[in-house]
Amino acid sequence: MKKFYVGIDISKSKLDVAVYDAEKKKIANKFVIKNEADGIQSLFSTLKKEKINLEDCWFCFEHTGHYGFSLCYELEQICCVYSIIPALQIKLSLGMTRGKNDQVDAERIAMFAYTFRDKLQPSKMSSDCFQKIKQLLTYRNQMVRISTQLQNSLKSHQAVCQLTHFDYVVDEIKKTNN
Repeated sequence: MKKFYVGIDISKSKLDVAVYDAEKKKIANKFVIKNEADGIQSLFSTLKKEKINLEDCWFCFEHTGHYGFSLCYELEQICCVYSIIPALQIKLSLGMTRGKNDQVDAERIAMFAYTFRDKLQPSKMSSDCFQKIKQLLTYRNQMVRISTQLQNSLKSHQAVCQLTHFDYVVDEIKKTNN
């Protein structure tokens, strides 16, 4: 059993962190860091300053897609144990709750990790090859959506162009979509 459960609420630009002390049965520390490599390093530094050994921590956070990628990468570089939990699983475990902000969410995630510590499964990043495939598929899906939007836009502009005889927009869409 770990001594500390670190709940992290991930957003695009910041990570809200709450550290639950299993021995004292309370939140020991709360802070906010940038969601980038330097910020994540400051997370480790802050824990060390608090005399919290990283081997005694279990990090837990919701699945947020690519916003959590840097955190996973940095945790794996120093062999820390972490779990990525579906947001709905955490929400359902809490029952009815009032109030919501990123810091409260971090505390709830830390409490979730402690409460379900016996059922937590360590997460692992996918292989480099799998990460590349996922990235390419995401890019392909984005390009298909953009192409569809351009095709739909082209149809509407062509209809207007028949009346206005202003075909600059139609020509630009055709160039972009080729």
